[in-house]
Amino acid sequence: MVTPRFVWGATRVTPGQFFKHIDAARRLGFRFLTLSDYLACSETSQCLAVTFDDGYESVYQYARPVLNRFNIPATVFCIPGYTGQYNTWDVNIGWQRFRHMNWHQLHELQQDGWEIGVHGLSHRDLTVLESHDIEKELSARRIVEAHLGRCSPVIAYPFGNVNAAVWPLCQTAGFRAGIGLGIRRDGVPPEYNIERVGVYLFDTARSMREKILAKNKRFYHIISNIMNVCSNGSVIVKKSSWF
Repeated sequence: MVTPRFVWGATRVTPGQFFKHIDAARRLGFRFLTLSDYLACSETSQCLAVTFDDGYESVYQYARPVLNRFNIPATVFCIPGYTGQYNTWDVNIGWQRFRHMNWHQLHELQQDGWEIGVHGLSHRDLTVLESHDIEKELSARRIVEAHLGRCSPVIAYPFGNVNAAVWPLCQTAGFRAGIGLGIRRDGVPPEYNIERVGVYLFDTARSMREKILAKNKRFYHIISNIMNVCSNGSVIVKKSSWF
């Protein structure tokens, strides 16, 4: 999330931080691609893919102007069951709610060269659902295609969770790859077990440079694991309402 608002938790950056992060990568000579183009590229040592989960309206308001300024594409993973609505799927910490982008806003991003993917239909943890409910969550892809004409072939797993039962259903639903954050899962092929590097409020100029240059990877992998475990607190609280 990119927002100037105070938010409980660290899974956000301010617009000023975001500008500095993007500018630092540009000055290091990196080329920006959508996630699908990045994964299809044979040489990615000087390439970056910027991704946003959840499809919050703040990305449209604050990240889009920065990226458009430099003609940089990105990939956003929306939640079709909540487009244009507040994030009532999440635990309401501090009585804060955030609105998701509507279809018009997502279409504008697509017109800018962004890639639109899905983060599940309603952001339920796929690994705790029965097969028919997983398939319902994965139907989000068809909804995006109906509204926007196309959808990323990569899924961003809700809460970053995938297992040996989930990935074959993703494949059947037409997804060619899947991404999480932090923890790698046993029994899941590499293309459905792709890790990302998280960016947080506490990141400094030094940590961002190291992340961009893939330095101290083990340390930042541990940080991502910790943040991923924290995010799964929502699963514990919300799980009973999913059945």
